[in-house]
Amino acid sequence: MQSEESPLDMEILNENAEIGMDGLHELIDMYFQQADEILRDLHMAVEAGAAKAVNLLAHKLAGSSIVCGINVMVDPLRALEQRGLENQLSDANPLLTQITERLELSRSLLDKYFAEKS
Repeated sequence: MQSEESPLDMEILNENAEIGMDGLHELIDMYFQQADEILRDLHMAVEAGAAKAVNLLAHKLAGSSIVCGINVMVDPLRALEQRGLENQLSDANPLLTQITERLELSRSLLDKYFAEKS
């Protein structure tokens, strides 16, 4: 993540909020459910040395993060995606740790966002 980049893309969040706050909350809940599943699968794929699966899973979660305006997830996911593409998983675990931490940060920030909007 670049230092000037906000963890959340407020413009995208506000655009998504046009479906209504209930709809946005449902979208974000689905994102986190999917993110939890993908992160679990990423851990298993890294452990198994399944580089292609790592590439595809990281790509999928990065895309979902962009759509939902969760910028903080994109850079480490793109790095992990690249590691999978290059079949270089030896340093994937620190990226998984970073992704896990950023996912929790995102939950906290979005909880605050929804609390402010209600």
